[in-house]
Amino acid sequence: MAVNPKESEAIFAERFVKIICIGAGASGLLLAYKLSTHFDNYSLTIYEKNEEISGTWHENRYPGCACDVPAHNYTYSFEPKHNWSSVYAGSAEIKQYFKSFCAKYGLAQYIRLSHHVDRAVWDDQKGEWEVEVLDTLNGRTIRDNAHIVIYACGYLNVPGWPDVPGMSEYKGGLLHSAAWDESVKLEGKKVALIGSGSSAVQILPAIQPQAREIVTFIRSPIWILRTISDDPKPYTEVEKREFLADPDKLMRLRKYNEGVMNSIYSLYIADSVLQSLTRPELERQMRETLQDKNLEDALIPNWAVGCRRLAPDTGYLKGLKKPNVRVVKGGVTSFDSTGCTDDKGQHHEVDVIICATGFDTSFIPRFPIIGRDNRNLQDVWANTPSSYLGVGVADFPNFMMFLGPYSPVANGPTLASIEAQADYVLRAIDRYRTEPIHSFHPTPAAESDFTAHVATFMKKSVYTDKCRSGHKGHTVAGRVPTLWPGSTLHYLQAMQEFRGQDWDVRYTGNRFSYLGNGISHAEFDPTSDLAYYLKEEDDMAPLTRRERMKVQFRSGSQPERMLHFTYRPDVINLPQRKRLADELVKQSGRIGVPGFQKFRSLILWPANRMGNVMKRVWKWFRWGSEA
Repeated sequence: MAVNPKESEAIFAERFVKIICIGAGASGLLLAYKLSTHFDNYSLTIYEKNEEISGTWHENRYPGCACDVPAHNYTYSFEPKHNWSSVYAGSAEIKQYFKSFCAKYGLAQYIRLSHHVDRAVWDDQKGEWEVEVLDTLNGRTIRDNAHIVIYACGYLNVPGWPDVPGMSEYKGGLLHSAAWDESVKLEGKKVALIGSGSSAVQILPAIQPQAREIVTFIRSPIWILRTISDDPKPYTEVEKREFLADPDKLMRLRKYNEGVMNSIYSLYIADSVLQSLTRPELERQMRETLQDKNLEDALIPNWAVGCRRLAPDTGYLKGLKKPNVRVVKGGVTSFDSTGCTDDKGQHHEVDVIICATGFDTSFIPRFPIIGRDNRNLQDVWANTPSSYLGVGVADFPNFMMFLGPYSPVANGPTLASIEAQADYVLRAIDRYRTEPIHSFHPTPAAESDFTAHVATFMKKSVYTDKCRSGHKGHTVAGRVPTLWPGSTLHYLQAMQEFRGQDWDVRYTGNRFSYLGNGISHAEFDPTSDLAYYLKEEDDMAPLTRRERMKVQFRSGSQPERMLHFTYRPDVINLPQRKRLADELVKQSGRIGVPGFQKFRSLILWPANRMGNVMKRVWKWFRWGSEA
């Protein structure tokens, strides 16, 4: 008797895949969107520990909290927002962007709020993860399972409290920038602000008008980038309507800002031209604003720009000079019931203590994740975190991450990197479901080679200079910085291919059983062209990496740039610099960007004469949306 072939038995047939994602921030929401757009025959459950979505933008709601890149560029690449309130949006507005995205695409159906993952264990016999989840609303424990687990918890979600004795003894209001208690009022209070990182830079000017007195403890200096004004520029209603009516105008702004961010990566290369130009100018700007020897000694670093995150100034430096603000150069060594003691032994009695001390950047998961051979990721990362390209870990099968160790989070647009990781993860899942794959994870050798390359690269970057950085475990000379060894654009290229040779792939049965019953999907599709490969001319997609990359980044679509000198200071002499400067002036006329005319002088002048020129260039970099 004849048997009719089934499409489910054709080549690359798609089997059902069950996925659990941990975290409903920017990464988890993007995963849900892309799965619902591109996949079928799957199930997805996103467990989110908080009562609302949006991850770090839900958890970080301290006064002054905002993104430090232009708001129009803190969106998914395909989902612009025309009506941002200002150039630098606050955390509440960014949170609302992600909530609106979730509602627009119906993603709430996948999300379980107030569900705290407590344990995940790999069952090698079943080829599945067993996941234990606590529903914090009713105290019920749920036991779930999945073929694939996606770890989308981010790396900025565990508050890093000061590791000093006596904190539990303090009787006043105790706050952390990443766990803000809005019931604690600061009006008329004496406040201690511990820390001098990005959060403290935003908090101080926001609370200074409210507090009676602020004692701010500055243990580590930080490069502060001056902006045009102390307040982010608001967009007018007219501008918002123009962005809505003219999407091309909004796209030009987004591309301009993104292009600027992607053009300055050489700042992070030690001894680059851009580094040598930037450092003395930032120092000049900070001294000009502070005009106080003690403040200058406390704030101005003696290490390269970019070693620690560069912070835009929205009133911090001027705030330090206000009459109700007192700066203590140094850290805090202990707490007691009434306040804290600094490292010189002086006690400070205060009503409220704000710990703007950042996050636990050890990457150690807050719950056990047990992989193959009973390996606990908490133990594996106890001393130094590791990963493969920021998305996988050796011996943790069917387990993938967003923003894992060595992701590009210190320069360039972070959401672009998250999108690249989402595409990479989904390509891996698609391969899993269209082949008889039991499990897959990076090989130990591939992970080891990758991290060795990172260590070698970092020696020529500014990240290994003598700053105290979370990327080095909050130490000056700690671990190898857990950053991508290159620019964001470099990462986007690296993530285009799934290098099968770097993965330990194990199969159920014959690995070629995916070939199925010998029938193609074209033959099952009654609307397909069964001679689709015949053509009038060779219009085949590029076969080489170089040609594919040129198509991807639209080579030839823009006027020629001559900015590569920033990477090669050794090959730039005065005639070359003059030709470069002249070319930049011509470019500025073609694309209508103010500032390039002045940039010509910047390139030709020695560093000690840059003055007002660099001031204009920095305004252009940070406030391109006003150009």
